Amino acid sequence: MSFIAELKRRNVIRVGILYAVASWLILQVADVLFGLMGLPDWSLRLVLAILVLGFPIALIFSWVFELTPEGLKRESDIRPDETISAHTTHKLNVATAVLVVVGILVVAADRLVPETAETPVGDARVEAPAPDGGSDSQQDAVAASAHDPRSIAVLPFENFSGKEEDEYFSDGLADTVLHQLAQVRELKVIARNSTFQFKGTNLDVREIGERLGVANVLEGSVQRYGDQVRVIAQLVRTSDGAHVWSQSFDYELDDIFALHDAIAEAVTAQLKVTLLPEDKSRLDLGGTDNAAAYDLVMLASAELGKRFNPSALDRLDSVDDFLPVQLLRRALDLDPDYVDAMLGLARVYNILAWQTTSPERFDAYLDAAEPLVDRALELAPDYSRAWAEKGGLERRRGNVNAAITALERAIGLNPNDASAYVMLAIAVVERDPEATIEYMGRMKELDPEATFVRPKVIALARLGRVDEALGLLEAQLAEDPDNELTLSDFARINQLILGRPDQAARWAGRLLKVQPDSLLGATAMVAAWQAVGDLERAWSWMPKMRAGRDESVEVTRQEIELRLLAGEIDEARALFASEAADPGSRLEISHNRIQTQLCLLDGDLDCAAAAGRRAAGLIAEAEAAGRDSLLTRLHQQLVAATVADKRGADVRSEAGTLLKGLQGLPRTSWGGNQVGYMDAEASTLVNDTAGAVVALEQTLLPGGGFIPYDSFNLYAEDGLLLSRLQGDPGFQSWRERFLTRRDGIRKALIAMEAAGEIPAAEAGG
Repeated sequence: MSFIAELKRRNVIRVGILYAVASWLILQVADVLFGLMGLPDWSLRLVLAILVLGFPIALIFSWVFELTPEGLKRESDIRPDETISAHTTHKLNVATAVLVVVGILVVAADRLVPETAETPVGDARVEAPAPDGGSDSQQDAVAASAHDPRSIAVLPFENFSGKEEDEYFSDGLADTVLHQLAQVRELKVIARNSTFQFKGTNLDVREIGERLGVANVLEGSVQRYGDQVRVIAQLVRTSDGAHVWSQSFDYELDDIFALHDAIAEAVTAQLKVTLLPEDKSRLDLGGTDNAAAYDLVMLASAELGKRFNPSALDRLDSVDDFLPVQLLRRALDLDPDYVDAMLGLARVYNILAWQTTSPERFDAYLDAAEPLVDRALELAPDYSRAWAEKGGLERRRGNVNAAITALERAIGLNPNDASAYVMLAIAVVERDPEATIEYMGRMKELDPEATFVRPKVIALARLGRVDEALGLLEAQLAEDPDNELTLSDFARINQLILGRPDQAARWAGRLLKVQPDSLLGATAMVAAWQAVGDLERAWSWMPKMRAGRDESVEVTRQEIELRLLAGEIDEARALFASEAADPGSRLEISHNRIQTQLCLLDGDLDCAAAAGRRAAGLIAEAEAAGRDSLLTRLHQQLVAATVADKRGADVRSEAGTLLKGLQGLPRTSWGGNQVGYMDAEASTLVNDTAGAVVALEQTLLPGGGFIPYDSFNLYAEDGLLLSRLQGDPGFQSWRERFLTRRDGIRKALIAMEAAGEIPAAEAGG
């Protein structure tokens, strides 16, 4: 008898098959039970190891022993006429068949029956937060999508290369896979900003899934050695921590892009998503075939992700000194058609334009970015990222309508683009703050760990919901106590909305303590002292503002304000003459506004009228581009009426129209301080003294605050139009209380400075 025949006679082969089927079934059951029991991931691997070790033992056992009615006997002790191997064979066949049927049922239940808390994919609904954008609505949105079986978060891949300097490579690879999955419209993919918050935390995936609102997490490890790269990727179900899929990928670095595709396609298959041809074509949009260029882009992304100081960036001698720019340009040298490198460089230029105080640099940065984006759209017209960058640049230029069109196109191509929602929220914040709150809510669904809430803060403040805005800032400050914009926004709200220069200075001092060269901090200190009439201390902060910023128009205009408040009109005119405002510049409207003010103070009505007409034309152009210019237009109407009044014309009709336009506008809001005195001034133009006094009372804010300047940026008690009310008892009563309040805050500021609660200019310098 042959050896194979003897194996069959002793049922060794059947025992092996039965053992394999039983082991597989045990692993399936253990996977579910261990997850419910909260056992660690290695528990399942331990069971597998025990079963593997038991396999040869089972085979040896079936060779040596036979099951008889009297129990187990050694096969050698059984006479041929006593053997019941045929009967045992039948039992083994039945047992194997039963286990196979049970296994099929287990698989069917796992694959076909949804968990009780899940929503079928076809019926999934994720509603946008309510217009108030409250935290409850955001939590509800996260909870509603938490069980969507096609929601996924890609965690940073672990660097197993043994070199810390390779960290950028593992991060970049995970980021690329995330980016590719985000192109698949049937998936909900959490933004990188949120997933990379968990880098190095070792949190349980069930907790991560709960925080991010996803049913699946993709994690992995990357090992780069020589020209080879190995990635081990695994998909984990967040409801129970079960590993539903794992695979090793070995590729040469030159085939790194095939590696990205392989991982993305494997993951989508596991999530039961069928990639259509257009889906596959979107996976590689923006990419390159040059491995070295790809490596440079990942390095640039890592460098750009590091926290940087905007004030320090503004002092770069040349943009060529900025490392991300150098890396991205080298990538484009290797592959001139590398779309992601173009868009990365355009994004850097956009960031530089945002932080610069120089109009010349601002225009130069955007001029450098625009051809890069245009070329990217030419090469990849259906690439969502290219449209998002286009929208960002248009918004920076002030072309709101064009920005909205581009950003909506980006979101239409990639509904997972959280950054596009943020840019869209910023684009509409002036004209539709309610929409900003809605877009920020949608962003929060895709980026639950995001701490950037400034667009929503501004929107709430514009709507007069100041307490909500402050609450958001407080939450953001808890996450990032040294954030320059957050601290600056606290100062801004206290200065402009609440009318409390003392509290504004307190926040500015906190900012300057963590970032001594902050322009925002120095500007807030100048504004605080200027608001209370202490021009000497305001002047003492000007060198701090000016340091290294000789090209800054904002700094020059601050000095012009101080000169005008001090009555130094000739000096203010000389400074203004040195300021250039190129046609089409973002500063041209405010340039004409300052010129109108100077002309009025100098009594040159022809000059004021001409500047006003130019400003009116620029406002119309801005509105045609989609910018909300309501406050600017109302101010321009006031200026035009003032000029006409000084020429002796009857302006009651114009002033009446202005008063109607001012109705309903919040006085305590982001930008609302510009409205502060307009209704009082318009009432003055129609000789309604009582109405003017009633309006003035609104400028003495609750909590001890006050609005310091009239509509012409002069101290209100001696305002350009309000001075006509001198001698009226109601006006005199308001004026005394106004000056008392201002002087009280000035004394409080001096005491705070003496106690070291806020910095003096020398300490700040």
